Amino acid sequence: MALQDVCKWQASDTQETSPHLPQAGGWAVPRGWDPQAFLQTHGPRLAHGTTTLAFRFRHGVIAAADTRSSCGNYVACPASRKVIPVHQHLLGTTSGTSADCVTWYRVLQRELRLRALREGQLPSVAGAAKLLSHPPT
Repeated sequence: MALQDVCKWQASDTQETSPHLPQAGGWAVPRGWDPQAFLQTHGPRLAHGTTTLAFRFRHGVIAAADTRSSCGNYVACPASRKVIPVHQHLLGTTSGTSADCVTWYRVLQRELRLRALREGQLPSVAGAAKLLSHPPT
């Protein structure tokens, strides 16, 4: 609410996600193409994989991941961060293409911060998961 008060701006519907989020599959392939078929024909062969673990216990959660970012045999960064705090009660782990992970982390962090400003409290873990699993159409 603080940002809205300073800017004298009122959102029409605070429950909607930002229109600036990428569309599902909107970055990967041209419109009308099946993403899997297109990438098999035209896309690069991506070599990726990582290990992330999270354990819930009585006093909280412990999350761990390996730190090496690589592409095949090439190690791009031996000390990358794959356990990333989103807000004070939520963290995420990443695996796969680093640029995609960073992009979605930033989008999620921004959208959750905007929701916190609108609603006056941090969004729930379920709300964050819903935002990632149901991108706007």
